[in-house]
Amino acid sequence: MDVAPWSMTEDGEWVLNEPYATIVTEAKQKAATAWQAEICSYLASRTNYTTKELVEEFIRRSVATTDEESKYKIVGMVDSFVIEALEGSL
Repeated sequence: MDVAPWSMTEDGEWVLNEPYATIVTEAKQKAATAWQAEICSYLASRTNYTTKELVEEFIRRSVATTDEESKYKIVGMVDSFVIEALEGSL
């Protein structure tokens, strides 16, 4: 690629240039999807929930944590999701 990955705005902020920005976003989305599928499959083998039920509940919780303040709580959301699945209390 002939373009530099990063550039600085007039405000001094570093931004990722195209096509890097798109590729990084796509890679993160693929990784998140794979991680979600794997954790739900793993939990389905250890609980009475189906993979579909777990995916639906995980997505419901993820959508509920999209505002700016709660995005920092995603790790806690994942922990509680796993624990509640194992306990059968989703």
